[in-house]
Amino acid sequence: MKSLTRKIGDWVASILVLTGVGMFLWAFGNRHQTAREWAQEAGVDLSTWLQLAAVFLIGGLCLLAITRLSDRK
Repeated sequence: MKSLTRKIGDWVASILVLTGVGMFLWAFGNRHQTAREWAQEAGVDLSTWLQLAAVFLIGGLCLLAITRLSDRK
């Protein structure tokens, strides 16, 4: 059961990290528009979008660290 919860934790952490990275790339990835222009066109608040991306990225990294550190004990 311990390995199952670790695998689930790894998957969730991977999904969170990739979602955070994807959100950053989506906002800054277009070469023909600035991030502010993209946000106005998409109808989202850029600061909220980037804060949410940071929460996903940092949360995923913390969860990954927790699942990895639990194996060392």
